[in-house]
Amino acid sequence: MKTLFPYLVLLLCAVVLGAPRANAQKVQGRWLFDAPSKLTAAVPGYGKDLVLVGKDSAIAGPTAGNGAVRIPKGSWYQLVHGFKANGGGGDSVSRVNEYSIMIDFRLPDLTRWYTFFQTDMKNASDGDCFVKPTSGVIGTTATKYSTDAVAANQWYRFVISIKNGVLHNTYIDGKLVVTGTPLAVDGRFALDSMLLMFGDDDGDDGDIDVAELAMWDRALTDKDVAAMKTVGTTYTQGRWTFDNASKLTAAVKGFGNDLVLVGKDSAVAGPGAGNGAVRIPKGSHYKVYHGFKPNGGGGDSVSYVNEYSIMVDFRLPDLTRWYTFFQTNSLNANDGDCFVKPTSGVIGTTATQYTATGVAANQWYRLILSIKNGVHHNTYLDGKLALAGTALGVDGRFGLDSLLIAFGDEDGDDGDIDIAELAMWDYPLTEAEVAALGKVPTKTTSVRHGGAAVAECFELLQNFPNPFNPSTQIAFSIPRGGWVSVKVYDLLGRQVATVVDRHMEAGMHAAVFNAGALTSGMYFYKIEAGSFVAVKKMMFLK
Repeated sequence: MKTLFPYLVLLLCAVVLGAPRANAQKVQGRWLFDAPSKLTAAVPGYGKDLVLVGKDSAIAGPTAGNGAVRIPKGSWYQLVHGFKANGGGGDSVSRVNEYSIMIDFRLPDLTRWYTFFQTDMKNASDGDCFVKPTSGVIGTTATKYSTDAVAANQWYRFVISIKNGVLHNTYIDGKLVVTGTPLAVDGRFALDSMLLMFGDDDGDDGDIDVAELAMWDRALTDKDVAAMKTVGTTYTQGRWTFDNASKLTAAVKGFGNDLVLVGKDSAVAGPGAGNGAVRIPKGSHYKVYHGFKPNGGGGDSVSYVNEYSIMVDFRLPDLTRWYTFFQTNSLNANDGDCFVKPTSGVIGTTATQYTATGVAANQWYRLILSIKNGVHHNTYLDGKLALAGTALGVDGRFGLDSLLIAFGDEDGDDGDIDIAELAMWDYPLTEAEVAALGKVPTKTTSVRHGGAAVAECFELLQNFPNPFNPSTQIAFSIPRGGWVSVKVYDLLGRQVATVVDRHMEAGMHAAVFNAGALTSGMYFYKIEAGSFVAVKKMMFLK
């Protein structure tokens, strides 16, 4: 039924909830700390493994599937970034003067200094970006400190964007907190071949927890950073949620171009209240102009996009027909490149293999494809790996041109398909990232901020795990932005920790509480958000 055309060249890529990746420009270095057996490992294809000086330890991260590392006082990582010299003084040995660094971090307290990085690779001078004791402000005297401060025991996303001689900007959770003083080209903030992370020469800095580290060889813009503002978000470039019945083709603002409809579509009920969907009937499809730059190609200037991911939240009315997720031939002149097979409901192609188990009719699923041509072709359903498929050649059938065909192929024999969300990245998602994306969300509204779904009501959820040792996650939802406080109390009513105490946007949130310094027993956690107050109990067992 479905024929194979090895020369097809375009593919649909979609994934949600994540944020981060600016202007479709790929991160050069990325470290996730999800594998306790090798905390120093880089994401494959995205930089070199870190080199540990001292010791580190695996700890619970911000959310399930998002691990973290603790780097104690006197220890640090050596990071060989591999960037070519840029923005220098014109000589052949100039240094890296334009770059960006992202760190998802948490501090146990504010009694010490905390160092993010040091540009002196001999570790013979002080660090070059700090959190200041007591105040929690970020920066240096030379570049200025932030007016906004961080709190203890709370996860933050730190981004610094540097172009020496031009800009030195610091962001926390997507917000610009320091327009710093740019220092000289080839000076203090220029990089040699190695950078030191989380330590300086005097060894007086406190322990720091880190859930993710990433680097770019360019200065990220405000828009870039806003697209990846919170801990755990991925760097999505394209996102379509189909919540606006009057304009189903609209992209989420700031996340790609509007789709172009060929044929017809119609709004239908989605997986949950406020989570809308679209029905694409037989013979119709969308054109997706993804805007990705060529990557992972064969070295020529016209190579294709060979590294990307696609996410599709979908439902099928029955299993009597084929269903096509995308076609990489932008002329729609060949067969599709990812199908659901009739009767069996398995997903894939003959060339890449099909999943071992199939999907059922009239049920919502989250499909994610993580593709790195020549290396891997992975298919996930509801956060779990369903197929480690056969990887096809670089610049071949699964290489993308500028246009992708979504939900249709050339023969028009595929059945109607319902779609609640489509998303794309210009890099292959890791298994941990896919696990964090999980299943199709059922509790969202049509109001979205920065690509994140807003909660329907105030709610404080039960911590997980419970009982716990030593960390647990406390999740809550707020339907409108405002100041949020989450505090922990013992059985005598004494406050023992502050988990959250800051202004937060509307949405679903999760914070990690570490009780390592407390004794075993029953504790209470309390949220205050405007007039909303709620209390729940939890059990800490060492």
